[in-house]
Amino acid sequence: MAVISEKKIADSEGKPEHDFTRPDSTPNTPEEQALANTLVEEIVSATKTVKIDFSSAGTLNNITLPEEVNQFVYLTGNCENGATITSNSTKGVSLTNTSEEPIDIILDCKGQVYLVGKFNNVYTTQPKLGSSNGGDAVYYGTITFDETITGNVEVTGDFQNGAMVQTMTTGNVSVTNKNEATSIEIYAPKGEITANGKYNELTVTVSENTLYLKENCHINKLIMIKGNVKYYGINQEDFVDEYEGEGSIGPMSWNIPEDGAITKLSSSAGVYNINEDIDAPGKVIGFGLFANGKYLYNLNGHNVDLGNKNYSLFVRGTATINFEGNGSFVNTANGYGVWVSSTGATVNIYDGYFEGTTHTLYAENGEINVYGGIYKLTDAATAERDVNGNLKFLLNCLDASYTSGKAKIHVYGGKFYEFNPALTYGEPGGPVSYVPEGYHVVESTEEGLKVYEVVKD
Repeated sequence: MAVISEKKIADSEGKPEHDFTRPDSTPNTPEEQALANTLVEEIVSATKTVKIDFSSAGTLNNITLPEEVNQFVYLTGNCENGATITSNSTKGVSLTNTSEEPIDIILDCKGQVYLVGKFNNVYTTQPKLGSSNGGDAVYYGTITFDETITGNVEVTGDFQNGAMVQTMTTGNVSVTNKNEATSIEIYAPKGEITANGKYNELTVTVSENTLYLKENCHINKLIMIKGNVKYYGINQEDFVDEYEGEGSIGPMSWNIPEDGAITKLSSSAGVYNINEDIDAPGKVIGFGLFANGKYLYNLNGHNVDLGNKNYSLFVRGTATINFEGNGSFVNTANGYGVWVSSTGATVNIYDGYFEGTTHTLYAENGEINVYGGIYKLTDAATAERDVNGNLKFLLNCLDASYTSGKAKIHVYGGKFYEFNPALTYGEPGGPVSYVPEGYHVVESTEEGLKVYEVVKD
């Protein structure tokens, strides 16, 4: 089999080109053909998922699975360098290569392909190469997707230094790396790329389209030959330490409201720019158990009126939510404003106006940090008061979680109407202080109401 990495040619300017020529196959020896025939016979006769370990039977070179194969096939054993796996069946194939040295392989399959073991150059007509439950593919060379593929392309594995993924698809290219110390190249000049995992150095060509970095992606050095970069978060350093390229790099951002605005607010980490008032009582922003990444809600001076009898914003998982932009975030439906539910979740509020009808900020678990803003309670006239006549639950934690340290509120700034964050009776053993050392409360009166402002010493 010709080695793909040695078949690169030069264009008229002497620059290297990526080669998509299908490698040649080496014909089977009689012994290899006999093994292939035996395996096919066993696979065709099976009535359910078939698992075949041919480790002691010989070395597999070329094998063709006929269209009538109607079950998932697991093959395990030593593969010849340059082997070709052909499957005319739409059922998936999992190949575990037990060879000590990485091999070149051609995959000409209609169904899903899963690879385990060591592979050098891989040429595939199947747009998705996955990892099996038995382990990951370890890639040393170039993974070439047949240039006739136009849809989405996906590859998952343990990429070694110098490995490369190349495709001419116009669809999305998803690359997931299981090796945290990898320097590789992704070449997709007609498509868009989504990168997952850790990379030491990543070189990307994506024409004028975009490289998307997911929440779990981090690259020590990103080299963009062509294209732009968007990351699903708010801080570049969470994704890229060093950037080299003429294209732009920045967070994923959305302008709200639009069709499905409330759903979009909780869909992906990134920046949400509120460009108009949102008046949707009965609607909430909720984050599922596995929500993660960093979100920025830029209120841009607009009013967000949401909520039901439970909350307006509910956060759990490992999500971090930042509020900026001097707008308002109000629950007018007899519920909480912001509710943080899990130990990995954090809400940071830098400015704006926040109001809830029973609690404005509540930490069941997790952490709330207040750096600025104005805080009121809608039902203040009938709400429970402490011995000083102040509101007891404008800000509050779940008692058991506060006691165990799983729920925390820290107040570094902000104005609180009829609530003293440095002297609150809402927690066990109160009064307690949400105000850390180095900060203090200044008391004043506005329109006959006590106002407590937190400032730095």
